[in-house]
Amino acid sequence: MKRLLQKIANTLMINIQDISQVGLFEGRIGIIVFFYHYGRFIKQPIYTKVADEMLDDVFTEIQDNKLPILSHELFEVGIGTNHLIKANFVEGDPDDILYDIDQRLQTSVSNNKPPENTQMLYWLCRWDNRQSQHDWLQDLIVQVLEGINKHLDNSTQGLAYYNCVVFLLTRLCVSGFENEIVKNVLVKSLKCLIGKDLSSFPNEDLIIFRKLLKNVDSSIIERSTLVQKLETMMKPEKKEYEIENIWQNLLYLPNESPAIDLKVANEYFNAIITDLTVSDLFFKRGLTGLGLGLIKDAIMFTEHKGSVKNWLCFFKLNVELEKQMS
Repeated sequence: MKRLLQKIANTLMINIQDISQVGLFEGRIGIIVFFYHYGRFIKQPIYTKVADEMLDDVFTEIQDNKLPILSHELFEVGIGTNHLIKANFVEGDPDDILYDIDQRLQTSVSNNKPPENTQMLYWLCRWDNRQSQHDWLQDLIVQVLEGINKHLDNSTQGLAYYNCVVFLLTRLCVSGFENEIVKNVLVKSLKCLIGKDLSSFPNEDLIIFRKLLKNVDSSIIERSTLVQKLETMMKPEKKEYEIENIWQNLLYLPNESPAIDLKVANEYFNAIITDLTVSDLFFKRGLTGLGLGLIKDAIMFTEHKGSVKNWLCFFKLNVELEKQMS
């Protein structure tokens, strides 16, 4: 496993200059997160130093408007940076560090259109990691929820969108977000899915949805209906994700090991390295996601199991709340 991780780190280091995007899923922030974790994992500060320099460059580019950064990339930079603060790679108050990003992104919140996945995840991670009560943040999240609610009836979104919605709502339910709209939108989302042909959705999204349903309050009738539909529809061999979809485990399932087969992982690496493209390097469906998945696996199977909550969880609640969701 360590040898494969070293190969991944070397490949990323050699090719990092080819990546212009700054995002988490398909950009430099994802690779920065990997270098921080890898450096800590093997106790080699050189990777932390590289990650520090790369992170400084990203924020300089944002502040100087050197790149035409799309709003979803800004959300992703915020998600990744928030994670680095929680994992103690970056020191400081998240309200100070993310102030400029907060200010720029608040204007993107509107209930006139359904919120993007990255928008939902960013405001969730800001809520999870808040240092004090923020009325403005709670108001923003309510606006996001109103946007979801308003457009669900006519939604043509795929299951990946609903996965993000269910994840957002279940996290808010146990995080002290006191607003009736949370449960109302959750129930409405599940009702919408009951009316859809689940077999038309990609298997990778069905797997995540099935796992996310476990975090939904069992008293919600729609949950039971969907669980039964999935159990009937999904064959056992289709209930585990392919190696290129490990990134979804890292994003949505903090307490679950990716359980990566090393033989399959090595075959995957050898297959893509022969004709490597920039997209093969990314967190989403690429080597960065595989590398972080391997580190998460290693941590969860050592005597330091509990540390995974600090290392590889983009959305972390306190320990007692995490236990409730396990």
